[in-house]
Amino acid sequence: AQCADIKIGDIFYTSWGYDQTNVDFYMVTDRTAKTVKYVRVGKALDHNDGAACDFVAPDKARVGENEKTARINAWGFTADGHAASKYEGKPVYETAAGWGH
Repeated sequence: AQCADIKIGDIFYTSWGYDQTNVDFYMVTDRTAKTVKYVRVGKALDHNDGAACDFVAPDKARVGENEKTARINAWGFTADGHAASKYEGKPVYETAAGWGH
């Protein structure tokens, strides 16, 4: 995502982990020329593709209250220590519960 593309209400996600993949979703709540404010949003299982393969999507009905600020960079911003990329509407792979979580 180019910095100019970031708008209030946009959803970003992080994908991280060692021996497993964890996904967290975030919603942009405010922005300036160089920073964004964001809150974490819930996630919902979209579908399961085999025993250890979940695909998750943001659940905008569950919005966190802990607003944080991050500096905008080339790909988006860093959320909770991980690179956050713009969510493009397709479910994201995550290791299924019980397979390392």
